[in-house]
Amino acid sequence: SATALPQMTDLTKHVTSLELSQQLRDAGVPQKSYLAWAKVNQGGKEWKYEIIKNDFQAEIEYISSFLDSELVEMLPNGFSVGYYEDGYHAGPQTDTDFPVCDDFDHADYGGCYAEGDTMANALANLLLHLIETGVVDVRKLV
Repeated sequence: SATALPQMTDLTKHVTSLELSQQLRDAGVPQKSYLAWAKVNQGGKEWKYEIIKNDFQAEIEYISSFLDSELVEMLPNGFSVGYYEDGYHAGPQTDTDFPVCDDFDHADYGGCYAEGDTMANALANLLLHLIETGVVDVRKLV
């Protein structure tokens, strides 16, 4: 059976949230990641989503929980992420031109712009937008 990883650090600060992980899965992003959300038995009839190593060995449902480094590899060149007072912001570098980004929120920040409470969540929000607008084709993600 699957076991949760030891609590060396709060892994939720380094991977996509359960909600964004589900949205990425539903958008067709391949479920290939080092870590995953999975329902783990807490004893008896109590089940809870936890982050586990994505080994696909156990007979349970896995939802990829992507590390920020895994998400960056899915983005086109020219996007970056940074931390500001109110959280993480991801978007195109100032010298990058992505016309599809012009109608996205915060056009004054250079077009496509997404934010999140963690770096992974900001990148996931950006990736979801780029998939929805056709900039990123999920069939080409490996």
